[in-house]
Amino acid sequence: MRMNMSDFATFFAVARNQSFRAAGDELGLSSSAISHSIKT
Repeated sequence: MRMNMSDFATFFAVARNQSFRAAGDELGLSSSAISHSIKT
């Protein structure tokens, strides 16, 4: 599996915020988009 910079940014936002919702707010994405990005 290859990861791009967007994938890393998403992962680190979730880790930093300890919340999919807060990470989504930070990145301007929905929590479901964050979840999908982490799963794939």
